[in-house]
Amino acid sequence: MRVYCYILYFLVLTTVSALFNPTHAQLGFDLKIDKPEPFEERQLKSEKSTEKKLKGVGKFFQNLTTHYNYFFNDLKTTSGRK
Repeated sequence: MRVYCYILYFLVLTTVSALFNPTHAQLGFDLKIDKPEPFEERQLKSEKSTEKKLKGVGKFFQNLTTHYNYFFNDLKTTSGRK
């Protein structure tokens, strides 16, 4: 029985410390990774994304994700109060 109390105490302490511990992203961190020799001249798909507009299916999924992400973040910041 005593072991269960210690486990419960540990879980509660960990949960409370995780909830009230602010986390911050590393602002201004830029990771420079060199491309392998055969791919130095090629442009990655992620690097091309700013050059062209989305078409058809890609635009649909981008708008769908953005739409639900907006509501998710809205509910997260207002703590579900509507």
